[in-house]
Amino acid sequence: MESNQPLLEVEHLSTHFFTENGVVPSINDITFSIAPGEIVALVGESGSGKSVTSMSIMGLVESPGKIVNGRILFNNQDLTALSYRKYQKIRRNDISMVFQEPLTALNPVFSIGFHLVETIIVQQKVSKKKAKAIAFEWLEKVRIPNPKEVFASYPHELSGGMRQRVMIAMALSSHPRLLIADEPTTALDVTIQKQILDVMKTLSKELDTAILFITHDLGVVAEMVDRVMVMYGGEIVETSSVKQLFHTPKHPYSKGLLKSTPKIQQSDEKLDAIGGAVPSPANLPTGCKFHPRCPKAFDRCTSEHPSLINLNNENQVRCLLYES
Repeated sequence: MESNQPLLEVEHLSTHFFTENGVVPSINDITFSIAPGEIVALVGESGSGKSVTSMSIMGLVESPGKIVNGRILFNNQDLTALSYRKYQKIRRNDISMVFQEPLTALNPVFSIGFHLVETIIVQQKVSKKKAKAIAFEWLEKVRIPNPKEVFASYPHELSGGMRQRVMIAMALSSHPRLLIADEPTTALDVTIQKQILDVMKTLSKELDTAILFITHDLGVVAEMVDRVMVMYGGEIVETSSVKQLFHTPKHPYSKGLLKSTPKIQQSDEKLDAIGGAVPSPANLPTGCKFHPRCPKAFDRCTSEHPSLINLNNENQVRCLLYES
């Protein structure tokens, strides 16, 4: 059930990395909100700034990275002003994260059962016996067919899809209000991808958990999310409902992403690729960040940085073509 009051409000967020070769602006002036129970996708190619955005929200940006501007309001509380201990408590109970590769988050010397039980004990302050019962409940909720066998298994003994289900169980067992899923299906085949997405969407509705779904693949969000934010060069360049983005994309980059997404009815046709490559955050172009790759670019695009323009209540675009 959604509310008009945002659960998460990111306001003018900028995260930079202070390296020996100078300051690298990874994300710049990011603003968006997510309502309770809403599923929102953050889409863009690798290097666009999606993961740094998620790590900034989680308070997990490590040196030499630093949030240099902006606020992150969660349930009207500014996370950037919290002590490490208070931030850690919110991460433990209210905001959870699922990473792209579960093997990096699961300790290979401990069983799946150990990971689940320890997580539940820390989060919910229950006995080991109660935590074990809850763990089995969650293995069933994420549709693992043989919970007892998986409970006793070690991470390397499971398939990628099974490991990801375990990570979802761990992330949702505390009933968080927000789940951040960073490329959770990238390494999985298409059939398993759909199963994982179905599990996440179903549990999101049951728990009224909002999801920030981070991906480079527009195809996997078509039936998963409510809204889409398209990111490029450390900036949000378009926000839209998922339906409008697929039918009437506004930004040339969004159009390029859609044209490069495979479609079943066009299986024998050559895909259109976006020319060039995502610029390095250490060497961003002047003006519009997308202009070196943009088929619609004109003279002003090389020198003028476009603002995010409100087209209507749910559409925004960062492009000089839409200036009044």
